[in-house]
Amino acid sequence: MPKTKASRRTVHLPATCVAALRAHRLTQVAERLHAGPLWDAHPLDADLVFRTPFGKAMDPDNFRHATYRATEAAGLGRWSPHELRHSCASLLIAQGVPLKLISELLGHTSIRITSDVYGHLLEPAKAEVADAMERALGGGR
Repeated sequence: MPKTKASRRTVHLPATCVAALRAHRLTQVAERLHAGPLWDAHPLDADLVFRTPFGKAMDPDNFRHATYRATEAAGLGRWSPHELRHSCASLLIAQGVPLKLISELLGHTSIRITSDVYGHLLEPAKAEVADAMERALGGGR
């Protein structure tokens, strides 16, 4: 569930993520069938990705611990959801994705928030900008 109504947005995901979410949805359907009348999902929770095996919204602490287990099982070490979010942004910056698009993906209300949090990661790109300007001005001939 987003923090606010303004946080609700479409997030474009890589095909591998979409496939994993579809497989997860099938797991949820199987859990719902297995739980039968014990399934206790609130109607407002219909679109939740993560829930208990009995349909309830997952407690944030339990979700964090489940994330720890999943990242450890994947051989990544112990990562929290917040650390994964920060790493996602960092990787996108390193790949040259414009800060405006990263800001929208993260749901920041302003690109300034993204810049303040992740601006230090832009230092290598700033050197590339200086080199590009040098070339554009005919330097280094």
